Amino acid sequence: MTHYSKELKQKVINDMSPPSSLPIPELVTKYNVPKQTLYSWRKKAVEQGQLVTNSSYSNKWSNEVKLATIIETSVMTQAEKAEYCRHKGIYLEQLEQWRAACLSGFNTSPVLNAKQKAEQIQKDKQIKQLKKELSRKEKALAEAAALMVLSKKYRHHFQDEEN
Repeated sequence: MTHYSKELKQKVINDMSPPSSLPIPELVTKYNVPKQTLYSWRKKAVEQGQLVTNSSYSNKWSNEVKLATIIETSVMTQAEKAEYCRHKGIYLEQLEQWRAACLSGFNTSPVLNAKQKAEQIQKDKQIKQLKKELSRKEKALAEAAALMVLSKKYRHHFQDEEN
């Protein structure tokens, strides 16, 4: 397995970043690094918030990186924030959205403790059991209704023959 220097990795990440934003195939020929390695470096850089090649990647940043970015930019002036965003490849609007999300909580689903998880599992089992029982009863009811219809037809058929 080939090991690459941190300097080379940083050069490649810088070339992936705006304003140059070189595509992977071009970087393969420029640095003679395998395509899969470059994709791996890009993925790690995106996860760490070092790189955003387009706005869809900003949605893949972890909440911790978003929070760190919000904290880091909170003391900056508007011009400094704009420069920072250009360097990271994000928009000021995204930064404000992250800030608002941070204030309201990144995750809307509550964190459950062990007791609550056990209760939720128990409730899910009970719901599954009740659904199964309901399905069985619906089938039995449909069968009973079919038998009633058949018995009425049977009686009606023989009453017509007697008359």
